[in-house]
Amino acid sequence: MKSKAVIIDIDGVICDSTIRSEKYIDYDAYNAGDADLFINSLHKYSKTTAGDIVIPEGKKLFLSILKEFRPDVIIYLTARGEYGRKPTERWLRLHGFFKCPRTILHMRPENDMVNGKNIDLSERLKDYEYKHIVAKSIIKNYDVVLAVDDKIEICNVYKKLGIPVLHKEFVAIPSGV
Repeated sequence: MKSKAVIIDIDGVICDSTIRSEKYIDYDAYNAGDADLFINSLHKYSKTTAGDIVIPEGKKLFLSILKEFRPDVIIYLTARGEYGRKPTERWLRLHGFFKCPRTILHMRPENDMVNGKNIDLSERLKDYEYKHIVAKSIIKNYDVVLAVDDKIEICNVYKKLGIPVLHKEFVAIPSGV
């Protein structure tokens, strides 16, 4: 019998990383096709969680999921890069998101972010493509009873895989709150 699992996205579901994103991610470099500059900005973004805020509704939702579904495993499936694992785990622990008997954190592998210098950024996997690949492997090993994400295209991927979905719309927390 497979262990019961819930898949949860981090950013936009339990974490508002808007401040950090605005500070570090260089979208101008992305739009200009400057892979090196854009990837470097993602590395800076991923090396810290300073400024990240717990989304109160996300925390309530997380606690409700634990109570109602009683999962054996919480699987965080995030598009954050692997090089940001330590600060992400630290943030999750600090804010009480490691309360399940078993917690797994799936992050984009570093080689998914860039396959060499000056790549065409259109070759990089879209978030929904990355999460589709990982979710297919998750459902082979777990009975996934729910997946929560803030992006509708990712929710649609989960639905196509037969996973029950909760689309949690994200609203940024105003600065100073």
